[in-house]
Amino acid sequence: MEAVSFVLPTGHRATTLGEFASSLAKVGHASVAYHLFEARLRAAGDDNDFSRWLAQELDEQELAAAIRKLDPYTHTLDGLRHRLSALVAARVNR
Repeated sequence: MEAVSFVLPTGHRATTLGEFASSLAKVGHASVAYHLFEARLRAAGDDNDFSRWLAQELDEQELAAAIRKLDPYTHTLDGLRHRLSALVAARVNR
């Protein structure tokens, strides 16, 4: 068996934590799955697109580590989005 992913633009782009928080509330579940779940499969590791971006582009090491610890297998996609949003909001409000 082989999985094939189709990546389509969402029209959402983030360059700051605030924009990231806003975009998380608007993108579909497939986007959350792609960047959190499928990223681990693409990279064959424990990292995900969101954590890599936060660490490398925004130097948000602590937030990246917290998101990296999320287990996508123990949450629904909606639950992952809510948990992500809560982590980002806590950091933005600090």
